[in-house]
Amino acid sequence: MKLSRNTLRILLVVLAASALLPGCSAKWAYRQGQREAKKGNWDMAVARLTKALHEDPENIAYRIALQNAKIQASAYHQEEARKAMAAEQLDKAADELDIASKFDQSNK
Repeated sequence: MKLSRNTLRILLVVLAASALLPGCSAKWAYRQGQREAKKGNWDMAVARLTKALHEDPENIAYRIALQNAKIQASAYHQEEARKAMAAEQLDKAADELDIASKFDQSNK
């Protein structure tokens, strides 16, 4: 089977584009994570940045951004736990503290 030049060019373009897609997906997830962080939506920022790092595990900027988002998410949930405790909502406070410790293992 012999491919025409045009078919071969199309095939090469498709292969090149598919090789670039993981990088594009990681950049998109990183940008989305940064947007969520700016809004203070730390849980979503962690989710998006985790996806970015999963797709590009060697990217130091993604790793740092994710670590920061996790720390901020932990602090947010810790504050929510304090509010719940003040309102005597102990189950909610316990849940928030559990979430806080999962985002930042050093925040026990």
